[in-house]
Order: sequence, then structure tokens, then C-alpha cells
Amino acid sequence: LSYKPDVDDLRESPAIEICHKLAEEGARVLAYEPYKPEFRQNSFETATTLAAALDCADILPLLVSNTALRNLEPQVVAQLTPARLVVDCVNAWPVKEWEQHGFRVIRLGASLSSDVGMKE
Repeated sequence: LSYKPDVDDLRESPAIEICHKLAEEGARVLAYEPYKPEFRQNSFETATTLAAALDCADILPLLVSNTALRNLEPQVVAQLTPARLVVDCVNAWPVKEWEQHGFRVIRLGASLSSDVGMKE
């Protein structure tokens, strides 16, 4: 949730704004910030541990490329969460590796199909 990787400064964080918007649209948001696990927010829920955040997740959005999150192993994550959809907004996770462990990965800025936008 920090405004940049590997810091506990949450001021003017785009990730927090995304969580606010999702909550406003009716999503149940449970966010985790590894460098400030005690962080609390009124408009969405926060978890103090990664395991707590993963336990009931439907979607795993990676909004900040923190080292602690970037280095997660998909085989471990797969054991901790029912979620199988990853939205990697910072292009930090190796797609093929996550897909090999049963996740569907959407990367911000990447096409969903190799022929999207191609003219014949």
C-alpha cells in the first residue's frame, strides 16, 4: 500500500486510492502492507499478516512491488489462498511460474491475447 516499494510511507499512495475505489464500488477489500502491518483504514479492511490477507481472497492484486511480495513463491501462495486470479499491476511476478501453479495472471499493460490490436 505504500507509495513506492520497500517503505512504510503511505502518504498519497495510489494503491490506497485503488482500494478506496474498489470499496466504493462494493468490493470487500482486505489489504496488506508488509512494511506497516498495523495500518488501519476506515473505508476498507486491512490484515496484519500476509496469511490473513490470503486466507479469504478471491483476487490477488499486486499494487506495489515490495521485495517481500515480489519474492513470494506461487507454490506457497497456492496453499494459502483459494484465489486463482492474480492482477499484477507492477509486472513483478513471472507469469509462467504463477500459471504453472494454477493461477491466471493479468498484467497491467500486457495484452490478453497475442493478436489483440494486430491488423491483418
